[in-house]
Amino acid sequence: MITKWKVFNFKSIQKETELELAPLTVFTGANSSGKSTFLQTILLVAQTLAHKVSSRSVVLNGAFTRLGQFDDLRSVDSTADQIVIGWTCQPLHDAQSRRVLGLRSSPFYYGRSRHALSSVSCEIAFDTDDSGAQKEITQIQPRLFSSQLSALTRDPEGGDRRSFMTIRRTSISNDTSKQKWMDACDSDEPRARASLQYDVECDEGSLADIREDFVSAVPMGISNRPLAVSCSSNGCGTSGAQAVTSTASNGARLSQPKLPSPARNATLEMPSSSILIRAAAASSG
Repeated sequence: MITKWKVFNFKSIQKETELELAPLTVFTGANSSGKSTFLQTILLVAQTLAHKVSSRSVVLNGAFTRLGQFDDLRSVDSTADQIVIGWTCQPLHDAQSRRVLGLRSSPFYYGRSRHALSSVSCEIAFDTDDSGAQKEITQIQPRLFSSQLSALTRDPEGGDRRSFMTIRRTSISNDTSKQKWMDACDSDEPRARASLQYDVECDEGSLADIREDFVSAVPMGISNRPLAVSCSSNGCGTSGAQAVTSTASNGARLSQPKLPSPARNATLEMPSSSILIRAAAASSG
């Protein structure tokens, strides 16, 4: 069930506001105090997740609510460019909560049984392209600026662990490191080049898992489709190393772990989106 909901820069909710929710929550307050505004953000997220066209990052006008344009939603006189909505969900373990929500059976979670899922949180920020040719379109169909997905798991032996992934749009022209890898990617790999337009950050534990097979792996970008590109050390400008760009795709495990040098092309398979990583393979493999 949803236990927390956060809103920032949406209509009358100009400051970041987070409310705790219970199985039964009642909104009360004076007129124009933000009750309907808060509920509209929930409907906005619901119709976005339910929309059949996956390319629509944020659905302002859908089956549940019609909100108009982006400028109608951003708080008046706000200096922030993005609208932010976030929420936290917790699994229902007790029978009383399941009865309140009309659930007859306990939920089933797939994964390692020794890690109990405590909560899952998501936060999205979206804006428009005011300076580009897409200004009119992005008013109706805003673009995602950033998104973060995190999970808190509880291991009886090691305590709580928070895993997260943050994806944020960035400018390649201001990033010399990404510009180098952009130049190294082949022109016939548009998805690899497009993936570098995003920054990716993940928790140290998840990064350590990746580095068990790719010691010097560094997240470089994101792609929503599987791809795999390899650059030679000469092509990428690195000295004494095999530069590799690998990706994550649908699946759950490394498809080619611990490949010997210099042949270290690999596809890193994970659920949902695809992570583009770079790694320098030592000559010893």
